[in-house]
Amino acid sequence: MSANDTMNDVVVGNNAEIPFDRCTQASFQRDILTTLVYTIICGFFIITTNKYLKTAPEQRRKGNANKPPHDADVKYSLTMVDHIFGALTILVAFVNMAVRAVRGVAYWVVQPCHVLTFALIYIIYSKESRITPFRYFLYFSWMPVVGLFNADYSWFSYDFEVPLFYIHHLLVTIVPFYYLFTRRFHTDLLVFDPAHSHKYTTGKGRVCFFLNAVAWASIYHVWVLVWFGWYMNEDFNGMRCVPPIPILTAMGPHWREGMFAGATLLSIIMGLLPEALAMAMWGWRRGKKQASKIVHKMADDIPSI
Repeated sequence: MSANDTMNDVVVGNNAEIPFDRCTQASFQRDILTTLVYTIICGFFIITTNKYLKTAPEQRRKGNANKPPHDADVKYSLTMVDHIFGALTILVAFVNMAVRAVRGVAYWVVQPCHVLTFALIYIIYSKESRITPFRYFLYFSWMPVVGLFNADYSWFSYDFEVPLFYIHHLLVTIVPFYYLFTRRFHTDLLVFDPAHSHKYTTGKGRVCFFLNAVAWASIYHVWVLVWFGWYMNEDFNGMRCVPPIPILTAMGPHWREGMFAGATLLSIIMGLLPEALAMAMWGWRRGKKQASKIVHKMADDIPSI
């Protein structure tokens, strides 16, 4: 039985394993429906979470008008490690763009991992310890991890492209976790002074920011990757062509819902949980230091006999 026998809104090619023009695709009408549904759902989450994240700090700062805002930028001096990360990331981005330009597919830089590469360059060389850009990046870090386990070697034409692929995806995966656990960018930085506290340092706030990030990622996929894919007659990130993964092919026209559900789970595993772990770790270390200071002060206060 063919896929056309079981679902009317999917266009099926001759062979789902070879290129785009012969793979299982959603129909134009279904893509419109998917875009509308995701826009409504994600728009709701973006609006509600933005309202929570933006208004709460203003309320918290009442009575502290002379103190700096919650996201006051702390100037940062780049280290040798930052420069190494930055140089490697720029080199990888340049070579990737050059290879795609030579092949006449420069537009493939709209793929999430390439977009994240440019975002990483900005984050590395930013001399301001802004939490928000890094936090979005952290919650999107699952994308290159998926790429690491889903490499399509048939696309590579040059020998250097295989190691380049892995260096690229490892960089975009490892660097955010290095910064998270070395504390260059960390939400816990904002809670030492109550005037700098941000609502999303709380559990509820982190969940709100997480939902906001997932919603924006979904909007990018359905508005940019789906419709630019239609315009260029391409499949970007499995948005128009069912990936050859049994659980997704079994879902028929709902394979993208399966992908989004999996992406949300990976976002929790790769972003929300590591962030909570890092905050707990730094909170424990800070508590240990404070306890040590108290003990030393008590010792100093004890009169010598």
